[in-house]
Amino acid sequence: CKEVIKYRMPTFVLPGKGDILSVAAFKAHIGLYPQPEAIEALQADLAGLKTSKGAIQLPLDQSLPLALVGKVIAYRLEALA
Repeated sequence: CKEVIKYRMPTFVLPGKGDILSVAAFKAHIGLYPQPEAIEALQADLAGLKTSKGAIQLPLDQSLPLALVGKVIAYRLEALA
């Protein structure tokens, strides 16, 4: 895994395969940017969180759901394998 900056965001990349996840901080949330198919596949796990086609918003006033973040990363790694 390699960390690069894309679209002004830290992005974790699997060299020769593609992007794993981009991350950005905002005033009220942390944005996770996996590929849209990850959000679609994990929709049940993302219930209760604000999502869009390409983004997951994690509110700053709640604990960071590390297990969910791990699940998103695992999905992307499997998709890139």
